[in-house]
Parts: sequence; C-alpha cells; structure tokens
Amino acid sequence: MTIKGETIRNLYDRWEELPLKDQLKALRARREAATMLLRVKLIEGDRIRAIKAACNTREASYRFSHWEGDWIMSYSGCSISPAFVYSVNGEVIRLQLDQLEPQP
Repeated sequence: MTIKGETIRNLYDRWEELPLKDQLKALRARREAATMLLRVKLIEGDRIRAIKAACNTREASYRFSHWEGDWIMSYSGCSISPAFVYSVNGEVIRLQLDQLEPQP
C-alpha cells in the first residue's frame, strides 16, 4: 500500500497473491471505509467510475441517483458496491485502510 492510499485497481493488482482470508478482510475494510466516505461525498448526478458488480472485472461509468441500504444506485438502476468505486467526478478514490480503527 502506498502512503497516498490504495485504489480498487491497486487492490486488484495484488489480488491473486492474497490468501482468501486476506481477500475477504481487504474487501470488508474497503467497503466500510468507502461507504463512510461516499455517503458524505456523493451528491445526486455525480459521475462514478466503478467495477461492474455483474461481472466483477470490467469498469463502467454511472451517474449517482441515491443510496439503497449500503448500495449506490445509478440512474440506470444499477446497484454499485462502494468498495468498487474507482473515482467520483474524475477524482480517484484512495483509501488508507491500515489507518482505520478495526470495527467489531
């Protein structure tokens, strides 16, 4: 992880070398941190670049509509996990997960 933080692309670059336990831990931590950040940051109409939940490999662009539980909803009706958001309005989302307090 860099001092500036890690993007979802950075996590995917090292994904295969992580044991399953660490993969799940990393996704859980990223989801919690991204949800906290994006709930404050996102406003209706924002442009989001994220990995598609349907195939989990390709990125796509969306427009933020609203939150539905812990899922980001686009105007087209797609549900997006906050963990897989790469950028908002062109600003890359970098999370420093090693500095977060562990959640019970």
